[in-house]
Amino acid sequence: MWTQRTVTVAAVPAPGYGFDHWEGDLGGIANPAVIVMGSDKSVAAVFMQSSARYTITSGDSKGGRVELKPVQPDDGYPVNSKVTVTAIADSGYMFSEWQGDLGGTTNPGSVTVAGDKTITAIFKSTVGISFRWWWIAVGIVLLIGVVVGGRFLLRLLSQSDQYDYE
Repeated sequence: MWTQRTVTVAAVPAPGYGFDHWEGDLGGIANPAVIVMGSDKSVAAVFMQSSARYTITSGDSKGGRVELKPVQPDDGYPVNSKVTVTAIADSGYMFSEWQGDLGGTTNPGSVTVAGDKTITAIFKSTVGISFRWWWIAVGIVLLIGVVVGGRFLLRLLSQSDQYDYE
């Protein structure tokens, strides 16, 4: 005997197809949908071939680039295509996070194309303190000061035993 339980069903379309509606003991267009099980049920998901094509645009990123696999066709991806999105850092940078239609810090990430998307990879510099050329000039001045000042101090010390300061 059946107990009254609910079951969630989800229609997962193949690339190039879109979910249209449910037939049988479940009606409507909600996906996923919930059906109450009190007896045997017959449910069918109806899919329609879609000519819709969508693009993934990668936002400008300082320090790296975004790579899509499979490579985006000139006319875009068919609806429900699965695309792997990889952040590739330039030298001196590392991947930090995704922004736009992909979030998080997992690299590579993945998206299912159901509309046009914009994805930006954020990169951070791996260089702690950038080298500044003017530090060379500061170092030379300090070195000269120590050498000249040290000689002056040595001269004073060597002369101090000749004089009696009171």
